[in-house]
Amino acid sequence: MVFPDKLSLKLLKNVSMETHWHYWTSSKNLCILSTGTYANIFYSFIFKDSTLTKLPKFEVPLHTSPPQMLKQKDIVLITVYGQVYVSHIFNDRGASQSLSVYLYKVKREGIMKATEVLTLSLTLGGKLVLHVVDNLIVLHHQWSKTSYIFDIGLVSSHVMRGGVKYFQPIACHPIRPFTLKDRNSPHWAIFGPDVVLDAKLGCYWNLHLDVENLVSFFDDDVDSIEMLLLRSDSKSLILKLCQEIIESQSESSMVDLKFMSIIFLKFNSILTLKDKDDDEVPKRQLITQKNVFYNLLKPLNDNGVALLLLSVEDEFPAGCQIAYDILKRQSATRECLLEVLLNKKMVLPALRHGTAYAQTYDMIDNLSVRKWFDITMATNDKLLFYHVFNFFANRNLRLRGSTKFIACLYCYWLCVAYL
Repeated sequence: MVFPDKLSLKLLKNVSMETHWHYWTSSKNLCILSTGTYANIFYSFIFKDSTLTKLPKFEVPLHTSPPQMLKQKDIVLITVYGQVYVSHIFNDRGASQSLSVYLYKVKREGIMKATEVLTLSLTLGGKLVLHVVDNLIVLHHQWSKTSYIFDIGLVSSHVMRGGVKYFQPIACHPIRPFTLKDRNSPHWAIFGPDVVLDAKLGCYWNLHLDVENLVSFFDDDVDSIEMLLLRSDSKSLILKLCQEIIESQSESSMVDLKFMSIIFLKFNSILTLKDKDDDEVPKRQLITQKNVFYNLLKPLNDNGVALLLLSVEDEFPAGCQIAYDILKRQSATRECLLEVLLNKKMVLPALRHGTAYAQTYDMIDNLSVRKWFDITMATNDKLLFYHVFNFFANRNLRLRGSTKFIACLYCYWLCVAYL
């Protein structure tokens, strides 16, 4: 323990063991010690509130025959989605030239083993270095001068075999050249999580993610949205991409309701998890219902979309109001909106809508009086029926100079019986 005022230290606990090298991460107060004959047995310690906690030891398989000493450069301590991983970079120098990165999740209890494996199959061997940028693992393969990007939070980018997730890169891109020196200098020094240093040149770089360019590597729109939900500061890009997809679909044909429902379910699942403190679940961008309405649904003026939303009202209750708003903005579908409201037995909103557009005589003149009366009668609301009756009586007065209903014995006896 450090006592700054007394300029002194106090020994709290002593642990004695032979080590080859170690890693330390200040963000998690975690120290990893390499021990054993081949430096592949690891002990972990967490320092918190003057307490030293020893975590279960674990062993990294060497994957070579005969076994070779594990080098420090082949082990990298990384933090992805809030979880600390010990990553083992393994270069199979056989004919297949398979490059793999085994990820061991550091945990307080239980047996630590590789839970995720990043795999590459290349025609060239060579040095492989690792960075983490915005929870994406970036592997730089210097011989091929290419960077490979992995996302262990993206469900669609892995397959499960024997309880282990095997990931393929979601994107790869040539390493951009630097004007002062070759882009793959042998004098590179890599520091976590995103630092490149060239001591001979005297240059220092930080890696930054061009997330908008990363979207272009995805063929599936749903996967691209899922990837963006896992990135920081990507909300505006998510809404923009969703809007472009929906608008392109509405121009060519009817909007794909299945796509919309999948995306909305993803947004809704994030809202339900936002208050849960679960380190096992990657944090995602929060897209609210207000964001969805004003950025995606409100700009739509597609009659087909409105009818589709009405058809799934039981599964998506908010879609009913959205459908009304869409139909209301389209003057050509005012009569359609009246029919929709009546079919939902929403007589009063239908009456208000009809009154608001009473100057559109063609629409009012063609309304079925009997249908309106039947639906209103079913409500058992005499005051509502009175308003509906007056509405059509005024229509009759404008058309024929009289409030009477012509040649309609049904309407006459109905009015007598009910009023």
